[in-house]
Amino acid sequence: MAPGPILLIFLVACPAEPGDSGGPEDPDPSQKPTWADQNRGLPGVESLCDRVSEVQAITAIDIDGPGEVLGRQSVSITLERPGHVQARCVSDEDPADIHWVESEQTASSHTLVFAGLRPTHTHQCQVTPVCPNVTATPEEFFLDTQPVSLLGLPQPAVTHHADHAMAGTYTLVTYYSPLNFTGTHLALMDPEGEVRWSHELGSVGIDTEVQWADGLVFFGGGGFTGTGTVGMVDLAGNQVYKAPPWDTLWDHHAELREDGTLFGLAIDTVQVGPRQHTGFELVHWDPLTDEILWEWQSIQGVQDGPLTMEYAHANWATLVDEGDTQAAYVSLCATQQLVRIDVETKEIQWILGTGQDMALVDSDGAPLPDSEFPQCQHGVDRQGDRWLMMDNGRQREQSRGLELVLDQEAMTATLSWEWTREGWFNDILGDADYLGQDHVLLLNGVAAGLGEKPWLAEVDMPSGDIVWQAEFTSQAWVYRADRLGGCEAFANERYCPELVDELRGGPVLP
Repeated sequence: MAPGPILLIFLVACPAEPGDSGGPEDPDPSQKPTWADQNRGLPGVESLCDRVSEVQAITAIDIDGPGEVLGRQSVSITLERPGHVQARCVSDEDPADIHWVESEQTASSHTLVFAGLRPTHTHQCQVTPVCPNVTATPEEFFLDTQPVSLLGLPQPAVTHHADHAMAGTYTLVTYYSPLNFTGTHLALMDPEGEVRWSHELGSVGIDTEVQWADGLVFFGGGGFTGTGTVGMVDLAGNQVYKAPPWDTLWDHHAELREDGTLFGLAIDTVQVGPRQHTGFELVHWDPLTDEILWEWQSIQGVQDGPLTMEYAHANWATLVDEGDTQAAYVSLCATQQLVRIDVETKEIQWILGTGQDMALVDSDGAPLPDSEFPQCQHGVDRQGDRWLMMDNGRQREQSRGLELVLDQEAMTATLSWEWTREGWFNDILGDADYLGQDHVLLLNGVAAGLGEKPWLAEVDMPSGDIVWQAEFTSQAWVYRADRLGGCEAFANERYCPELVDELRGGPVLP
């Protein structure tokens, strides 16, 4: 569960009819709504409003002005007596783009928040009371959503493969446009590349990780081209968490772990005699108490021998539970290495790279030349012993998506899969993610000469087919991406048809 404030919604039954001895039993506490349910406006539990048959009426509809969050607008509804409310908005230009919102409590006044609306469309809406279930005639209203600002946001051209369905729905990216000077943005795009939500981080640096976390957006890193940061926001733009003001220069990567703790990379510069070591630090901490649970500085690896004084350019790290032990892994771009550190002993266990501890072999176990080792890797993703990464290919001047299977007992790295395309060479940035369904998401952040445009490609691993592609139509930098499902962010019927079944008693509106 994501750390930070926990929001709970309690449903209250409508008043019982005269002579009724009571309402239905309270719902199972385990069925309380999740944060994602609340964010979409759906409570995720059965309705308690099924015992009153009086017809209600809406006495007022007040449409708030444009909000500060892209694609988000609120409507205030007043009823003649307490009840629940159900509303639906449909884009005038795209009738399949249907948004639902339902009240969260039994009350006379409700504020319904629509999120993820098409930012340049007008939406025709209907609202009606749904508690009691016999309702009044729906009332109509319009939402003329104007974008807060599309300046500096991605505008990709999207293509889909005719024979493959994309895995997931929305794509979350870290985006920076050096031409607009608007800072780093977090942007959430629909399958056609239209931005449905954005949040500006300011001058934190393009090299910032982004991660979807059960309705919250986690981000961390930066530092290389700005002042790094670690934090979380909700889709209303509220800051849910910000790392404490330690004397820490966050850099390139941070992540939210499954246990709710945080793990991040920071710059650590140490003077050793006449030489300066521009190194890195790994920090594991509890965001509820801001207590540091573990930390490690690269100067220890220099003093112990495996690492050198030279700048390593650490750009990714993770903390992994492996049975009774924990291990930290860090990617070093400049030295083209992947390093394993034992958390308990703080010792480097092995290094993957040219002339290091692991042998590189093909799927038949035959040795591969040193030129096949990753040559500056970015955006590593791990599933068990499978390691996926963006291999920039600096010496061969050919980039690729690369999967290695690591056998830490035999000390072998098997090159199990690779994918590239003609002319692809990007010596900086990049990302790679497992998506399920044997699909991976590869990110070309920006071309070596900074004159080409970035792209995202979802690739089917067995066939090599591009399932989904977003080619950005303006020069920009894209550092990391994350994919989430159609029901995780917004109450949009097109991308989450099952949400209609979650409405109280089904949709009441015609």
